[in-house]
Amino acid sequence: EKFMEVITDEDGKILQGSGSIRASNYNHIKAKMPNIVHRFAPTDLNIVICSGAGGSGSTIAPVLIDQLLAAEQTVVLIYVDSGSNLVHVTNTMNTLKSLNNIALRHNVALPVVWQDNSRGGEAAVDNNILGIIPVLSKVVSGEVVALDVIDVRNFFNYMRFDLLAGFGAGLAMLEVTDTAGIK
Repeated sequence: EKFMEVITDEDGKILQGSGSIRASNYNHIKAKMPNIVHRFAPTDLNIVICSGAGGSGSTIAPVLIDQLLAAEQTVVLIYVDSGSNLVHVTNTMNTLKSLNNIALRHNVALPVVWQDNSRGGEAAVDNNILGIIPVLSKVVSGEVVALDVIDVRNFFNYMRFDLLAGFGAGLAMLEVTDTAGIK
């Protein structure tokens, strides 16, 4: 709710959804993103969650991630695939291309936790995400012995070191599991 307050058009009207058309709100979102990043300051680990099938999240997330990576912030994307029709599948593919291009432009690996609504439905995916966030948050909580913020940053940016070995930047799948088996 607070996030949507700052996504307004030039007349101050809060933008509604994009009706699965990624380009419809892009210019407004891009123009507002520096203020959003300022208002919701980045943390040691920035978890971005989006669906890639619609028009809003599939536009907001790449623009936000681009801003965060430009500021050399550590980012993990939780990406929900809900390609139930041709438009959604097309948006998913275009969103992934955008995200990969952003990672390439910043010369980093972008860790992606992939969730698929077609496997168990939205409620199951929501529950998975609710389990994943605390696991990722625990890593930067300061409660893990001998693991500090620099260690975390190095872990999530491990591909930067592999770039020297010729592996390259881009999207990188990340599987999150705790000792209770939450994935």
